Amino acid sequence: MTSIKQSVCFFLVTAGMIMSAGYAVGRITSAHASDKMNVAEETHAADRDNANHTNPTTRLASLDTLSDESIQPTWTPEALRTWGNAKADVSVYLFSSLTCPHCMVFHEEVLPKLKETFVQTGKVKLIYVDMPYDAKALTGTLLTRCISPALYEKYITALFQNQTVWAYTSNPRKLMDSYAAALGADTKAMRACVSDMNLRKKVIEQRDNLSTLYKVRGMPTVVVVKNGEATKITGTDAPVILAKIKSVLGEE
Repeated sequence: MTSIKQSVCFFLVTAGMIMSAGYAVGRITSAHASDKMNVAEETHAADRDNANHTNPTTRLASLDTLSDESIQPTWTPEALRTWGNAKADVSVYLFSSLTCPHCMVFHEEVLPKLKETFVQTGKVKLIYVDMPYDAKALTGTLLTRCISPALYEKYITALFQNQTVWAYTSNPRKLMDSYAAALGADTKAMRACVSDMNLRKKVIEQRDNLSTLYKVRGMPTVVVVKNGEATKITGTDAPVILAKIKSVLGEE
């Protein structure tokens, strides 16, 4: 295992139950008391407490380096989001959570470079693994799965860029819906999709199975798989992450 820097949000699978809209949807636990529920153990409480939440400005950015052309139009809500060469010898799994501050940094500073260097060149297949470890992250994850694939990247970017706004409100869904509406999404269809309990169970199943398989306990985590061997990288240091992936690819 390669640890880049300890800028991660920790995730621990235990006997606790995460609750959202009255339903039990996964087994995790937490020491983050502000949510008033058992959720994933977090090491970023200080980040949240110290953040400036006054006079928030909603940002709906479009990432030129993450163009809609990379979107697979056949995505279904149950499917993991994937980009790149489906026949690539190397798969890169990105484990990330919408309420993790370090994941927000990764999304803005590392992911565009990773996609430009390895995905758009056809060297790897990128698989995004949603790791919701609290009810707010789960709600956001379900909404990203339910929005039109053509709007997915712009929407998840809006959620990350406005994380310090919606993640600290008692009713984040209203803000999340407003971001989708601003992008022209069919919010009525999204509401119906999000209410599907089978989708909730699928998201939790994917989270638990893949995090267990690759022993992921912190986000963001990149797992590079080549010839059945997995190399795990954590943190948000873009140059180091890119260098490690190049090493696995034999491009040192």
